Amino acid sequence: MKSPITLTQAAAHLGITASPEQLSALETVLADEIAAVEAYPDGLEAVKLLQGQGIRIGVCSNLAFPYRQAVLRCYPTLDAYAFSCDLGVMKPEPAIYSWVCDQLGASPTASWMVGDSQRCDRDGPTAVGIRGFFVDRTSNNGDCAELVTFAHKVLASTP
Repeated sequence: MKSPITLTQAAAHLGITASPEQLSALETVLADEIAAVEAYPDGLEAVKLLQGQGIRIGVCSNLAFPYRQAVLRCYPTLDAYAFSCDLGVMKPEPAIYSWVCDQLGASPTASWMVGDSQRCDRDGPTAVGIRGFFVDRTSNNGDCAELVTFAHKVLASTP
């Protein structure tokens, strides 16, 4: 997840032996999966709410290189994209949070982050001064159950 490589390149790097036909079939399955990725409706609504108030938004994500295309397709209007596969660092490494804050032109202490990993999206950002929040869509044990609630928290704290 720290390198911009395809599935076929990853197999070669890891010494996985597969025929060209097998790799092609796997690449097709992966492409179909990526094409089927959709944004959560509350994610789209949260982005609209925040951007409507002039708040800059970025993605900070640990994902394998092929999946970054789905994020770019689902969220084409964001102000920054910090992908571990492009930057060579992964959450919760402080450098990835610093990079996205720099791209957004915001200090960590003026930034908020939300995601589905307590370690990477709440605790990691909090350690560098970002207000980190954990979204838990299933058990309601998070700081919020969906992203519109998070957006309203941000808007309520904005002067």
